[in-house]
Amino acid sequence: MTEEVLSKAEGIAERAKNRTLTKMLREIRGEWSLMHGEFSQAIDHFSRALVMYRENGFASQYCEARHTLARFLAGNEFDATGEADRMNASSVRGAIAIAELWKALGKPEKAIQFAELAYCSAKAVRLCASRHQLDTATAILSELGASVPTLPEKVPYQEIVFRWEIRVRSLIDTLRSQLVN
Repeated sequence: MTEEVLSKAEGIAERAKNRTLTKMLREIRGEWSLMHGEFSQAIDHFSRALVMYRENGFASQYCEARHTLARFLAGNEFDATGEADRMNASSVRGAIAIAELWKALGKPEKAIQFAELAYCSAKAVRLCASRHQLDTATAILSELGASVPTLPEKVPYQEIVFRWEIRVRSLIDTLRSQLVN
């Protein structure tokens, strides 16, 4: 993947007025820029994605954490720890981003807390899509010397029986016994 390909894709999404795709591509470009050490570009891409979230009345802990991380890595003067303290994870992706932010800020205990949250949440979801997130949370925990949380096995599915169902079943049993006699 190259910057040119990402830029073309974003242009197509913008021309099509596909705001969801445009926002996603800005996040991808921000992540790509972070991975390549291009922190000022990452700041710009995540800023633009955050504007789109806010215009629609939404928040993104993932984008907030990645934006803060990019600003911190770029050497910007601001209270990164204060911003990280105000972040709450409402998604696995957000928890991972916040864990990685705390790790970069040199606060392993906070990073472990959010990585454990991400791990437990990803494990609870048990979707194929969360496999990457589960692996990422596990890697963060391993890097910080923490063990992976032990989770209880899921309780087997138990059918919920409503009171009206008991009465209906009783009525059916009564009618069956009357038919037999």
